[in-house]
Amino acid sequence: MTDRITANSESLQKAFPEIYKDLFSRCSIVCSAPGNFYWSGEYGVRYGGIAIKQNLPLRTYVGIEPGIEPGLTVAPIKHYIPSQKSFADYAASSQPTLDNVAACVADHFNHEHLRLPGMIIHAVMEVPPGCGLAASAAFAAALATTLHLYAKKLSDQTAASWSHTPTEELLRSAAFNDVFALAWKIEDCIHGQSYLSSSGVGPFTSFVGSIYPIIYIR
Repeated sequence: MTDRITANSESLQKAFPEIYKDLFSRCSIVCSAPGNFYWSGEYGVRYGGIAIKQNLPLRTYVGIEPGIEPGLTVAPIKHYIPSQKSFADYAASSQPTLDNVAACVADHFNHEHLRLPGMIIHAVMEVPPGCGLAASAAFAAALATTLHLYAKKLSDQTAASWSHTPTEELLRSAAFNDVFALAWKIEDCIHGQSYLSSSGVGPFTSFVGSIYPIIYIR
């Protein structure tokens, strides 16, 4: 490992193949979503203003490993630490947050009258949590998509099409809106907030594949 390693998804996969190999060998389904950052509107968008966000070439990968026991468990999350040029497990203090996510997903399955099978959620974050680059939004978008695929409520082809579908058309898609709503709930659970207290701009931007800034109005 040298200082020449650039912080983007492709270079990290080449530098740390064992991290990604472990994820994909454990999980039957894996989805990923990019982190993003604000150009403007971090707080104003919650009150009718405009947010401008743009995706990064860094992603969060979320996979589901079938579990033996009923219910959902979130395994320790791997995240990249740029200053150390290495991956580490997310801090133990995050456990209440992970429990909130598990409860949110269980509630969603109950609401949809779906049986919650045994599942272990694994994640690799290339965006460090807490640095303002929407690590939680990318995690929420990837997890919501993975869960819908696992429950067979979404096809691979439909999910793959979202990154190159115009936003106007995307917002008319019932399948997209179902997944987006769950991602929004998951992000709120991560931050200990009630549904609709955040704007949803983070997960929405993570779903959109544009290399250009996204203008978002709640």
